[in-house]
This record gives sequence, structure tokens and C-alpha cells, in this order.
Amino acid sequence: MAALWHRGFTADYAYDYTCMETLQGLSAAELTTVDGRKWRTAYSDPANTTRVGLDDTIWPGAFERMAYQYQADRVARALARLAQGEGGAP
Repeated sequence: MAALWHRGFTADYAYDYTCMETLQGLSAAELTTVDGRKWRTAYSDPANTTRVGLDDTIWPGAFERMAYQYQADRVARALARLAQGEGGAP
């Protein structure tokens, strides 16, 4: 029987939609709170004529995690290059 291999999601930031997918994933904790559900409802309601943007309640934590993820990715790539003997800065 052949082994089945699963590869985890890898973000390719060459595509413009990847950043939004990443941000949505990193904001899940905030978006599932009461405030987050209120924000999502207002944002996605087609009857809502009030412009709804990113607020300072839901989004700071998501952006903080996104910045951390970018940095962790750079470190991981630098370590991989060092392990392969290439060296160099991230």
C-alpha cells in the first residue's frame, strides 16, 4: 500500500492574495470574540452603508502575529541556508 504524504500549507507571498489569507488566519482568535463577530457582521452586511475599516480592537493582535510570522519565516530561511552552507543574511 502506497504511503500518503500530506504537505502543510506554505505561503507564497509572490501572490497578492496570500497576505490576506494569512491575515485572516492569524485574526481568527479576535474574529471569534463578541467584538469580532460584531465587526464581521458590520463588515459583511450588504445593507450596511457605513464604511467599516480595520479597528483598533480586533486587528492589532492579528498584525502583531503576522509580523512575527514574517520574521520567523526569514529566520527559518536563513537557518536553512546556513545548514546548506550558503550563509548570508536573511
